Amino acid sequence: MSEYLILDLVILIGPLLASFEKQIRFIRYFIPAMLSILLVGSVYIAWDIWATDRGHWSFNPEYVGDFRFLGLPTEEMLFFWVVPYAGLFIWHVIGFYREGREDQITFSSMRNGIMIAAMGLILGIGKGYEYTGLAFVSSGLFMMADQGFKINLTQSVRFWHTQVLIIGATLLFNGFLTALPVVLYGESFQLGLRIFTIPVEDFVYGFSLCAWVMLVFRVLEKGRRERVIGSS
Repeated sequence: MSEYLILDLVILIGPLLASFEKQIRFIRYFIPAMLSILLVGSVYIAWDIWATDRGHWSFNPEYVGDFRFLGLPTEEMLFFWVVPYAGLFIWHVIGFYREGREDQITFSSMRNGIMIAAMGLILGIGKGYEYTGLAFVSSGLFMMADQGFKINLTQSVRFWHTQVLIIGATLLFNGFLTALPVVLYGESFQLGLRIFTIPVEDFVYGFSLCAWVMLVFRVLEKGRRERVIGSS
């Protein structure tokens, strides 16, 4: 069993088992969670395939298995399920313990999203930092969609608490991947700034991946509630 696969299982096992806990019962949202992960994950897997072929990163054969799908190891494919699932679970648990206290903050998703996406385009197209640029563009588009669909995750304290915990998990788990190293980066496609062994772009990438999954999950749940109300 490869080191990367072990890491995937470590990330998954806690949230998956805790999903059956009698009070939290996140497992009742399993279908919309899986659909959200599938929709967003498909886009990110396509990005991953392109980026790997482009040379943004590659995978050290010493720490991954032999099987590949369009150039990606099985462990990398699994990453796009276990990480968003863990992120959704964290977000749900925080909501469970903060029930009735949905504190709001003033945050203009549209304005900030446009600024972040524009900065990404400048870095990606103007400077050639393609990984940096795409990570920022993806995050900016999320913020614009968040306001456009009137979900307003970014105005929720719960959302930012979730992202802080995801950053902590990134430091731990992504730190492991980059320290071995399991993932090898094309330095010319990024700023070259690292927190310990982790490129700063990985934090933005992780933010956008989990944020998009949360957004799609909320859109699906909002649509389901409206259908239930409409049929009653």
